Amino acid sequence: MISFKILTKEVKEELLDEIELKTPGADFHLAEMNLDIFLNRDDDIEYAVSHSHGCLLFRIFDGEYSFLFPLPLRDDSDPVGACSDICNYAVKEEIPLVFLDVEVEELGRLLSMFRHANIDSCDPDNRFYTVRVMSEAALLDGIPTVVGEGDMELSLITARDDEIYARLCKDEDTNKYWGYDYSRDEPDPDDVYFRETAESEFSRGVSICMAVRIGGVFAGEATLYAFDLRGGCECAIRLLPAFRHKGYATEGLKLLRELAENLGLVYLCATVYAENVASVRLTQKVLKEQSRHDGIVKFKLLL
Repeated sequence: MISFKILTKEVKEELLDEIELKTPGADFHLAEMNLDIFLNRDDDIEYAVSHSHGCLLFRIFDGEYSFLFPLPLRDDSDPVGACSDICNYAVKEEIPLVFLDVEVEELGRLLSMFRHANIDSCDPDNRFYTVRVMSEAALLDGIPTVVGEGDMELSLITARDDEIYARLCKDEDTNKYWGYDYSRDEPDPDDVYFRETAESEFSRGVSICMAVRIGGVFAGEATLYAFDLRGGCECAIRLLPAFRHKGYATEGLKLLRELAENLGLVYLCATVYAENVASVRLTQKVLKEQSRHDGIVKFKLLL
């Protein structure tokens, strides 16, 4: 997995040393010249740098993250491979994937990597394009409602749910296997924090978080997340203690599978801790087990 460092004089020298070591034959002067261009710009934009597949990479933050199309540093550089690394980075960091300054000759190869993208050009000669890669979540106008059997549904988390949703999110026993520790980002959140976080993630197209309701009563949360921009995403469900061991989690996971199918996804995945035996058994009812390694069970289902 690639990483980006904020561009400074020290980072520039470190990066040039790495390029010289790991990319023999790279155009060192081209790399240094482009680093200096951004290092010496007099603006409030944040520039970060990396390298991959023989290419120099720039991440830009100007209120929104974007990435320059990879700059090849030698004849056998692989910009498409570098774009794949940038995609994986964006998915992991839960930020939108936007490529700037994509040459028209590279446009077809780039677009072939992804299922949904918007393209635009401010260049009067249409030589360079901006490509905004879209997840299936980003294509939605709002959180959908998915109705299941009996009295279960998945639907929008509202302000009326703030207190009970926060209780679910803060419960240590419920969430020790959830895979996300909210306290790393906000050690003392109020009740509104969790709903607003879910809303922010949806607005960025990185997740769809829904309330699990039984007879209209908030029972837990079901989510599609980690959209990989190539046709897949992960799913997860967590319930309040009073609603466990009654078949609701299985039904909720089936509704997530139904939603994934309706969104046009190609495959659905899940990651479960092996020691969480109940969740492993639950997930086996809906998805197919792929592997077990280092205490993690991976599931995947072609849709």
